[in-house]
Amino acid sequence: MPLTGPDREADIVVVGAGLAGLLAATRLALAGLSVAILAPPRGLDRRTTALLGTSIEAIGRVGAWAAVKEVVQRLRAIRVVDATDRLLRAPEVLFEANEMGLEAFGYNVPNEPLLASLENAAAAAGVVSIPSSARDIRTNPEQAIIETESGETIATKLVVAADGHQSACRSMAGIDMVQRKIGQGALVCDIGHEIAHDDISTEFHLKAGPFTLVPLGAERSSLVWVTRSAEAERLFVLEAAELARAIEEQSSDLLGRVTVAGRVQMFNLRSGIAEHLAADRMVLIGEAAHVFPPIGAQGFNLTIRDIEAIAGLVEAAGDDCGGRGVTRDYERARRPDIELRLSAVQLLNGSLMSDFLPIQLVRGAGLFALASFAPLRHLAMREGLGGGIGGDHGTDHQRNKGGDGDDRDQDAGGGLRLHDIRSRRAARYENNAGRRR
Repeated sequence: MPLTGPDREADIVVVGAGLAGLLAATRLALAGLSVAILAPPRGLDRRTTALLGTSIEAIGRVGAWAAVKEVVQRLRAIRVVDATDRLLRAPEVLFEANEMGLEAFGYNVPNEPLLASLENAAAAAGVVSIPSSARDIRTNPEQAIIETESGETIATKLVVAADGHQSACRSMAGIDMVQRKIGQGALVCDIGHEIAHDDISTEFHLKAGPFTLVPLGAERSSLVWVTRSAEAERLFVLEAAELARAIEEQSSDLLGRVTVAGRVQMFNLRSGIAEHLAADRMVLIGEAAHVFPPIGAQGFNLTIRDIEAIAGLVEAAGDDCGGRGVTRDYERARRPDIELRLSAVQLLNGSLMSDFLPIQLVRGAGLFALASFAPLRHLAMREGLGGGIGGDHGTDHQRNKGGDGDDRDQDAGGGLRLHDIRSRRAARYENNAGRRR
């Protein structure tokens, strides 16, 4: 039905216009429903998002991938390094996309062009944008009524809450967030470096949390440094040159000389899941439903599965796309997946911080098995990519078109273990000592 006049109607109203809200609105509109997106005008977003496996397919299906594929950075390998300096240390594990017949596991994408592309896709799909916020949401057996901050009322069959970890929609529905502070903070920034990353994302497992370098461009990477809250605050106030030296030291000079590029941000981390993922005429997606530490690139990729779940239920629902059966089935479909992945991330993060020897032993044995046993490593990669990788899955950019796909420069470090790379780079430094501090 047309969305005109001061009082509006839509089959579905998505609250929130970040990546989750825009993708959800577009996906649902392409299913043939009238959709409005309710959110105030957004600011500039300088962050990046690592998109894996089925996440890229989902963005491609709504027509938003083509506009960003020239500015993405491929992730052809993921290296996990135990840098805890404990008695029991796990071996290094290198996950390579060509083991799965893929050119890349995924891509690191700047948020700003991705948001712009999703906004264009949403408009092309007929999504109506309402530049305001929800002041109140009331429900009855037939519909939900949203009162906006601008004074309008919107009648809808289903509210999709995509308004983040401080979700106003969740609060209005009386749903609590069962979460806990984990005593860690994340320092986030972009860096330039003198040695190429070779399209490898490297995650150093440290005693206080993971230190992750994600390729961003030619000799540029995104850094997510998770550590104790007090240490994160100390790092946050360092001058750029001091922070660069700390990054070089923590990364064992893997990327050579480092410069801090642009703004540095710091976040206190939490983890948790909403007490309920649905209420009358409402479902929660993304960080309105679950909050993850930035480990394993699971946050937004899990959100994509939220979106696909509600889209599938809505498509099968018939006339009432927000009825009790839809909201009940969404809760049943999503909770086990979210709880499983949240538990896995919490377990991994907790194992890094634990001094309990049996936990260190189990963690080390698990990583040793991944490093040594290819079928187990392949299973872990499939799960990390969202499952179902293989056959016709994957975008053209992901698929490996070159047989074994191993066309990388071996002298640049591709496929080599970290100690081999360090040896080669140490020799380079000896011949180039004048460029070092």
